[in-house]
Amino acid sequence: MERRTVLKGMGAAAAGVALTGGSKSALASDIGALMSPVGNELDALMQPLINTAQAQAVMEEYELAGMLALNPVNVYYLTNTTAIGTKMRWQYPSFATLPRDPDQPTFLVVTAGMLWDIVNGDRWVPDVIPYSGPLNGADYMGDEALPLDVEPAAANRQRVVDESLSLTAREQRWIDSGKNYQPSATPEWALARAMKESGITKGRVAVDDMRIAHLLKRIGMADNIEFVDGDNMFRRIRYVKSAPEIELMRLAGAKNAEAALATARSIEKGMSYNDIERRFGAECALRGSTITFILAGVTLGLLPDAEVVPGKPFLIDAVSHFREYHGDFARTIVLDQPSKAVTQRAEAQRAAREATFAITKPGTKYSEIHAAGLAAYKKAGGNPDTLIVNPHSLGLQHTDQPYSDKNPWRGSEDLVLKKDMVITIDLPFIEVGFGAGHNEDLLLITEDGYEVMHSEEEPLVII
Repeated sequence: MERRTVLKGMGAAAAGVALTGGSKSALASDIGALMSPVGNELDALMQPLINTAQAQAVMEEYELAGMLALNPVNVYYLTNTTAIGTKMRWQYPSFATLPRDPDQPTFLVVTAGMLWDIVNGDRWVPDVIPYSGPLNGADYMGDEALPLDVEPAAANRQRVVDESLSLTAREQRWIDSGKNYQPSATPEWALARAMKESGITKGRVAVDDMRIAHLLKRIGMADNIEFVDGDNMFRRIRYVKSAPEIELMRLAGAKNAEAALATARSIEKGMSYNDIERRFGAECALRGSTITFILAGVTLGLLPDAEVVPGKPFLIDAVSHFREYHGDFARTIVLDQPSKAVTQRAEAQRAAREATFAITKPGTKYSEIHAAGLAAYKKAGGNPDTLIVNPHSLGLQHTDQPYSDKNPWRGSEDLVLKKDMVITIDLPFIEVGFGAGHNEDLLLITEDGYEVMHSEEEPLVII
């Protein structure tokens, strides 16, 4: 069913009626129920995430032989994998290759220590080329050192197996991985090998981090390659979502909104921003998600009184990620019954929401959404100088849309909405001295409208 409707009942706000109630929620006791796989999570993980048609179109447009990723976001996008070295903040934890030729394989380049995780089979992973360490590192030091374009011998340590005991099927896969995957000595040599096996050895190659070009030049792998900045090219692929991504984003959006509302309903007089942030982190963790950030107050200024004060409205803007995909959800919060001024602003914000949602469909420009929101807010009696109307894309990053290649800064293009984009429309108002409010929902662009990717809740939350 197409979703072109907005939330009902905001008219009650003008009369001061509580739109969202409920008792303050304790942290859930049934952790297993909250964290268990839901919907198509497992199906989504058992196939590539990349939008192959979009990738092919971008590589043809820029006349690329292929693309190379070092940014963990793009590596995950191409391989469903976050390397342990990424979590440990290594400089070069993993790479991924994406050839323009669809008949050539994509590769994940990662430390050999990740092989056991990869062969567990809990997700789709492309072909893997591991790296270990050089056996002859000393040969590259001293007066007679080997040049860097001579490939080192690679260590290939095999794990000890207790032959007196039977191995589980999982353990057998671990042991077999050490025999089936022959490592290269270093990350750059493993990447060079992956490029050769992907057919990416000449022509224009987009890299999302120019350090890739430096590494490959050091080992003599760049003679026939023109490296170009590919960060924005990856974004031009990623902002239109594939079917598996959409399923994961539905889960991410639902879990994020649930965690945000549970946090909001736990707020009490005197709570600090740190109290709210910790609560949101806990609510995310209970649902198997990870907090990205939460704003509570008047955006980055946070709570004006350094604590929650009854009657003064403030915003919460909550972002978390699940399987690396982001949800984004915001509401206006007020403790105790709102004043007439608060409900009047809530009514103006509702008008802006309705106006922007009414034109959210393929073919609409960001600038048109911006103009519609401001006009509706002003017509409803709000001060447009206090309102921000900001549509933006979400996915593996908070704001993962392409930026303009023409500007001297990385500002967003005036994007035209396309089917299978996932966006939010920021609608915060901020008035220093009075307070703040917000409304934001995760929206999937459909054939002729949008779908809200989480449960519908009123924009004004009264605690």
